[in-house]
Amino acid sequence: MHYHIHRALVPPDLSADFDTAPWADAETLEITHWHERGSDHKPRVRAKVLYDDDALYLHFHVEDRYVLARRQGYQDHVCRDSCVEFFVQPRPDTTRPGYFNFEVNCGGAILLAYAVPAQASSQPVSDDWLDRITIAHTLPARIDKEIDQPTTWRVAYSIPIALFEHYTGGLGDRRPAPDVTWRANFYKCADESSHPHWGMWRNVEGKLSFPKPEYFGDIHFT
Repeated sequence: MHYHIHRALVPPDLSADFDTAPWADAETLEITHWHERGSDHKPRVRAKVLYDDDALYLHFHVEDRYVLARRQGYQDHVCRDSCVEFFVQPRPDTTRPGYFNFEVNCGGAILLAYAVPAQASSQPVSDDWLDRITIAHTLPARIDKEIDQPTTWRVAYSIPIALFEHYTGGLGDRRPAPDVTWRANFYKCADESSHPHWGMWRNVEGKLSFPKPEYFGDIHFT
């Protein structure tokens, strides 16, 4: 399974609709695998990714229910809320095969770290870098009382390429450009929802654990 990331001629509007240009020119991927420990609630989750010389741009469109957003600020446990996640490994075939876990709840709160499996270490990304990630969201920042009715929400954000370079020690020939391949997975979760669920683009088998780079899929820059 693979996904093609097209180059954006202009930086996309993060607050624009999912099918508004230039998002309309991006390929759509869908989360279709659901872990057996989850409830019968399986929201429709689609995502798009674009890039340019300065940033990676992601847009999630979620047709959900049982929605909550109780975590706010940086580095809180947003996976317990209605949350979408992007795990990405910029240099999978090098001596620096670390990955980033971008976890953003429906209210725009983010948790992000850089993990190096070979070293069994994980480094939280600093607030200075988190400040440089722009996040747009369509729901309020805080939802204490679960919304149990069908609810569609979107989250979009831009990630500076410089962030990847800083934590990996430089991307070199892995910088986003035509014919470059990274590896990644996309997820949807809501651990503390009344109907918890764990969805995946690439199926993570066995134990419920998203940080499994061996199950990531190829994402190709075009």
